[in-house]
Amino acid sequence: MSVSAYNPAVRELPTSEPVAEQYGEDPARFLCLDDLHLAFARIRGINDLELLEAWRAVETSKGGDRRRVHRALDAREREILGEPVDSSTSSEKTETGPAFPDVPEAPTPDPSPNHPDSRLETDEVLVIPRGDRTEYVTPASAGADAPYVSRTLDENGDVWNENDDLRNDDLLRRLNGEHERTTTDEVSAALGGGA
Repeated sequence: MSVSAYNPAVRELPTSEPVAEQYGEDPARFLCLDDLHLAFARIRGINDLELLEAWRAVETSKGGDRRRVHRALDAREREILGEPVDSSTSSEKTETGPAFPDVPEAPTPDPSPNHPDSRLETDEVLVIPRGDRTEYVTPASAGADAPYVSRTLDENGDVWNENDDLRNDDLLRRLNGEHERTTTDEVSAALGGGA
């Protein structure tokens, strides 16, 4: 089965090396994409006016004169400066594109009890064999510092290790391709009656 994925070794992307060297990130990598969702998300996370101006300069220098990008940058600048932000031009509104009055808004789902960065459903558990031990990874609660909690049990069912600070990149390093996705009901006894 083939999977479409971005391979940085295959596609030459524009770059802005001076900005990358000064700020540790390259806005051109975000702004060159056809889908600007990542760019808008990053713009909303910028808290430094100088970095914001660097983004604006890169967008302009690369021949980009997209009003949506400039509106998002302007709105974020006003947010940083504490000035009132017109909701029709805020970076959050810009990300979703223009409003279409004839199209009804999609219903907002109930907020998940899980950490927002968790990629597991509430009742999902990743079971990772580790020789004579088994690691069980469950989603952390919404207020936790990291998206996952793990508990490693030995062959006797004794807790060998517990970790409540497991992030997505940590989890990916641990998987090594061999794991099983199951539900908390199926492994509740191993986890002491619940995840």
